[in-house]
Amino acid sequence: MSIITLSRQRGAGDEEIVEMICQNLGFISVDKQKIGDVVAGYGFQFSSLEKYDEKKPSFWDFITRERYKFIHAIQIAICELALNGNVIIIGRGGFVLLKEIPGVLRVKIIAPFELRVRNMARTGKSPEEIQHILRIFDKEGEGFLRHHYNADWNDPLLYDMVINTEKVPCEKAAKLITNARMVMDENVNEAEAQEKLADLALKLKVELAVMQDVKVDIRNLDVVVRQGNVVISGIVSHEQVKKACEEAALRVEGVKHLENRISIASILPHPYEW
Repeated sequence: MSIITLSRQRGAGDEEIVEMICQNLGFISVDKQKIGDVVAGYGFQFSSLEKYDEKKPSFWDFITRERYKFIHAIQIAICELALNGNVIIIGRGGFVLLKEIPGVLRVKIIAPFELRVRNMARTGKSPEEIQHILRIFDKEGEGFLRHHYNADWNDPLLYDMVINTEKVPCEKAAKLITNARMVMDENVNEAEAQEKLADLALKLKVELAVMQDVKVDIRNLDVVVRQGNVVISGIVSHEQVKKACEEAALRVEGVKHLENRISIASILPHPYEW
């Protein structure tokens, strides 16, 4: 169940590297189109990818749940596609989402800003336009990771490999990643990795089901999954809400046993949460 996550600076050569890795290893790249196909199965429009995907929240996003439901759907899509194995996951916080899954190779591709601008000259845009696009992409991506994963994109310890394509040409970068993937595969307990990934996918599905079905405030919602056994906890204001959370979770395929530890307390809805 080989998995690579690839974080990238736009214009640093990631597209060429991904294509070479897929040819070398027979991998499939998990890109926007494949993720969009999966999230559509959870009732989300593909057009929502342009609104929320790898973008930091706007002010109005902070007062709705739609963004959080959609990001959950993206995370579920990443997990489901990763379960097939032999995939390279492009961006979208995959390196943080899958950090506890054994054997995931987390790679970051970077290049100096000036080189990235030159690389993108083939788009036909002016250097000024390209510089503007790259700055927005960098800012949005870093904000996306900070908000949804509480992660610093610039922290090198979050990656197994950081490759600067100014120093390492794309072809050699692809070979380095390919070799590292094959070495890592020798030491991976595939059954353990599969189990943890399946549990993560189920956790996200339960959280999404509760968010979609329960329309009132749930504080500190937490879902723990182990081999299909699910424990949900949090704080709600009424017994009916607690029951609705349980019913939503039990409808999720793959839940073998559910323990409902949700507490009931007098709480007021947060004015900006719903």
